[in-house]
Amino acid sequence: MYLSKLELQGFKSFADRTVLHFDPGITAIVGPNGCGKSNLVDAVRWVIGEQRARVLRSERMEHVIFNGTARRRPVGMAEVLLTIENTRGILPLHYSEVTIGRRLYRSGESEYLLNGTPCRLRDIQELFMDTGMGAGAYSVIELKMIEDILSDNAQDRRHLFEEAAGITRYKLRRTQTLRKLDATRGDLTRLRDLIEEVRRQVDTLKRQADRAERFRRYRDELRALEQALLRHDYDRLREQADALEALLDEVQTRLREARTRYETLEAEQTELQQQLTQTETALEAAQERLHALQNRLQALDSEGRLLDERLQAARSEQERLQREAKEAEHQEQRLRQALEAAETAVREAMPRHEAAEAALRQALEARDAAQHALEQQRERVREARRLLQQAEQTLHEARRQLDRQSNRRELLEQERERLDAEQKTLDAQLQTLETEQEETLRKRKTARQTCERLRKEIEALEARRQALRQEIAARNEALHRRERRLEAVQAEARLLEQVLTAYEDFPEAVPFLARTSGWTEAPLQTVADLLGIAPELQPALDTALGERAAWIVVATEEEARQALRLLREAEKGRATFIVLDGLTPPNDPPEIPDARPLLDHVRLARPELRPLAASLLHDAYLVDDLETARRLARSTSAPTRFFTPQGEWIDSRNWWHGGSMQAPRSPLSGRLDRRERLNALQTEAASLETEIARLRDERATLEQQLQALPFDTRRQALREAEQALRTLEQQATRHEATRESLRQRLEALKTRRTQLDEAQATLAAELQTLRQTLMEAEQTVAERQRALQEAEAALQQAEADYRATMEQLNQVQLQAAETRNRLDNLRREQQQLRQRLEGLQRRQQERAQQQKQLATRLAQDQERRRTIEAERNARSAELPPAEAEVQRLRQQLVALRTAFERAERQLRDLRRAYEQEQQQERQYQVQLAETRTRLTALAEHAREHLDVDDPSRLPEPPADFDVQQTREQIETLRRRMANLGTVNELALEQYQEEKERLDFLLTQQQDLESAEATLETTIQEINQTAAARFLETFETIRRNFQELFRELFGGDARADLVLADPNDPLESPIEILARPRGKRPSTLAQLSGGEKALTAIALLFALYLTKPSPFCILDEVDAPLDEANVERFMRLLRSFSENTQFILITHNLRTMELSDRLYGVTMQEPGVSTLVSVRLEEAAELAGR
Repeated sequence: MYLSKLELQGFKSFADRTVLHFDPGITAIVGPNGCGKSNLVDAVRWVIGEQRARVLRSERMEHVIFNGTARRRPVGMAEVLLTIENTRGILPLHYSEVTIGRRLYRSGESEYLLNGTPCRLRDIQELFMDTGMGAGAYSVIELKMIEDILSDNAQDRRHLFEEAAGITRYKLRRTQTLRKLDATRGDLTRLRDLIEEVRRQVDTLKRQADRAERFRRYRDELRALEQALLRHDYDRLREQADALEALLDEVQTRLREARTRYETLEAEQTELQQQLTQTETALEAAQERLHALQNRLQALDSEGRLLDERLQAARSEQERLQREAKEAEHQEQRLRQALEAAETAVREAMPRHEAAEAALRQALEARDAAQHALEQQRERVREARRLLQQAEQTLHEARRQLDRQSNRRELLEQERERLDAEQKTLDAQLQTLETEQEETLRKRKTARQTCERLRKEIEALEARRQALRQEIAARNEALHRRERRLEAVQAEARLLEQVLTAYEDFPEAVPFLARTSGWTEAPLQTVADLLGIAPELQPALDTALGERAAWIVVATEEEARQALRLLREAEKGRATFIVLDGLTPPNDPPEIPDARPLLDHVRLARPELRPLAASLLHDAYLVDDLETARRLARSTSAPTRFFTPQGEWIDSRNWWHGGSMQAPRSPLSGRLDRRERLNALQTEAASLETEIARLRDERATLEQQLQALPFDTRRQALREAEQALRTLEQQATRHEATRESLRQRLEALKTRRTQLDEAQATLAAELQTLRQTLMEAEQTVAERQRALQEAEAALQQAEADYRATMEQLNQVQLQAAETRNRLDNLRREQQQLRQRLEGLQRRQQERAQQQKQLATRLAQDQERRRTIEAERNARSAELPPAEAEVQRLRQQLVALRTAFERAERQLRDLRRAYEQEQQQERQYQVQLAETRTRLTALAEHAREHLDVDDPSRLPEPPADFDVQQTREQIETLRRRMANLGTVNELALEQYQEEKERLDFLLTQQQDLESAEATLETTIQEINQTAAARFLETFETIRRNFQELFRELFGGDARADLVLADPNDPLESPIEILARPRGKRPSTLAQLSGGEKALTAIALLFALYLTKPSPFCILDEVDAPLDEANVERFMRLLRSFSENTQFILITHNLRTMELSDRLYGVTMQEPGVSTLVSVRLEEAAELAGR
């Protein structure tokens, strides 16, 4: 397993897309200081998940994005891709090649990629966990880490040991488990507090439930006693009704006033809402203007800072040119002085030279021909040699130029091929990106349509919800009316039932037997209870039955005997009983024209009572009027009575019965009226209950429809759609930034391609010229060699002639040669001084021209700086009013919101008061209706039984009715109920609910306690496993460290690793003891830089021996080492290189020589790093810059 490829684009100084291909073994990366070598190390750290900006030598993470240069604009994204050959399956993935990517945009968004698929940072971290390749592991080592490893802060050192031991995952699990344990304990503490509180509530509710049960029993008894006193409370009820009417008028008056006040406040609130909306709109506009002004000021500040830097650089350049000009003036002065001295020396040497020459000429006159010939030949030879040397130099220079240009042509061809490949790649990427952008824009349009559709659906749902709420409110109003009516009907029905069960209009025996139990299993029933008829025929039935309406109907003779016995014993008078058992009905009444049997119009309580009704009414017929009764009575012989609907009758004996309707009515008459009224009330109550149930069902259905409205689903869908839309917009923005970056890179490639074409064309012409020059130089050298050979042959002959005369003129010649050489040297020195002076003057002129250009540019920049400063001052002057306007609008908005909230609170308070008044009004109406119903019942009772309109004329209650005792019983019950205090009538239901809740919480407590025990067991197991693995790994590293230390420092060197706290191996600091040969330092700080480096290297490779990392990047760790230690260091690396891939950042020439391959990093363009392949001599040159 090894790193195979690293791709960078827009990361720090690597603005262009740069690709490094790695192979197993040792790779060295070289280059001058500041060219960006360490940025490659930062790129590897960054892509494998490093989150600490300071580790990447930055203040903030966005600083890793290429920030531009004087020639280039900043890019919008930094991207690094790292390809790993997972041949040994160290990474837990089923891929032999794994590519990890990371992108960071200037907007702050970042992406992580795993084989091109987006993933989380956690996925990357877990992928490298316990592999020795994580962001904080020992796969990347810098020189400063040497000090960190050996420093007193042992936390980073311990992290390396934990990574080698593979317990990082265990410690992470332990940390997570501890957090879960803390959370579980916190939940358990809160749950115990909650259980204690709920247990107190359950105990309280249990006591309240007991009181509620007693309260209900007392209330039932009290209700029965109060109903008995109803007829004594007419006056009180009348007063209560009057008071309720007055209170109701007052409440209605207050309601009208509150409604008027509410409408006024509501209008004020609407006006405030409009003002609030207008103010918010104005505030948004003012804030936008303020933000635009602030952004412009920031832009002006940025441009101003840039101009300040340019002005500073220009001034520095101007100062440098001025210093050089001054130095040149001094140098020119020195050269002129030297030139004057040389000219003086020449003038002084001329007389001696002329005298020597004269003597020589005189000597030469003696050997005219020989000397002349020898000098000619010598001159010829010298000239031939000079020409040959010039030709050889020309030939050598031509060959060197041809080689250099050929190499340059090869480099241009290689760069052209690389540019072509990169352009194809970028074109493909751009095409793919444009396709993805089109798809993203299409999806964004669809997402916007989806959002709009969902918003419309939510608006429709909101309208439907309002409609449903209105319908529910209408149902509630109707339900409240029906419930109030039902309460009034039930109250009246209960009063009628009490009257009916009291049998007040019957003889004393009947109510006595009704109150007495034991003589019959069924309730007491009279004939009036069992027979009924239509209201318009009640007088006829009443007259037909007469006193028989009060007869008691029993099932058996035994019941009749028991009842008679009770009456005799209690002396309650007499009663007549009809025994149903054995009752034989008479024959059906014969048909009589114009008459109908009264029996046919009677309603029976039960069908089996037909014989009873027939026995009582077998001779009764119903006719239309008294005349018809008279006629039929005369024509009928059998005993028969003919009744009119008004209750008048004539029988066959010619007995007549009739008269006024004001005569006292029988018990049947009032009882039938009351039973008919009770039946009507019960029918109405049943109808009302049915209507109430229907309204409740409709309300429940509407509430279900309201609850079923998919608000949450639609809102969640809208949120998801909006989130998807934001994601698509962000993706479109990223695509646009990436596309712009690709286009910029393509433009740069095209520009470079054009430059390469021009350079290649120029280079081809130069190569052709150089080849022609080379051929001409070779021919010239050959010709010059032949000419030299001929001249040397002639010279030999001339020298032979010359040697004969040379002895005589040797002294003169030597003197002449000395003077000549002296003069020639002085003249050459004079010529050189003149040339240097001319060159200095020429450079002075060039420097003056540069100063002039620099002054022009400086003036332009200063003018632009003044313009920016003026605009900034103007904008700054606009800023306070804009801020004041925003502040004023904000204060106005706060004031309006305060007023709006105050009005809303007033409306809410008024609405609450209005609702309370409405509730009070409903209560008064209900109470008044109940009171009037009870008064109506009392009045009807007085009219029916006493035939008086004024209930105050009613007689006193019966003698056996003890009112005082009843009132005392009522007071006693009331005191008992009062002693119970405030009673929660819902306590029984609440007690059951809270009891179930307490049981549930106790179950939860048991589950949490079980989870707590499980987590503690898990932590203990993790600690045991991690400690065992750590101790085992620690011992292995310790042995490896001792061996490697002796190997690096010699056999007498000693080193050791010690746990400061052996009882806690998972947290104990790790101390390093190191004693190089011949030394006994007390602390690691006393070691030299090289010794520290070797000690740290020994420790790191002890870790590698224990758990080798597939790759290792070493950033200038060999800097403190001398050549001998570099040899040891490289041998150590070579011994590990079969299992570990090493990538070295180095300046050491010996490290370069011992590496398998080299890469060079340069900055041909300032601020932009470029990667090149280099040879060893070029690497040495790069490293030495």
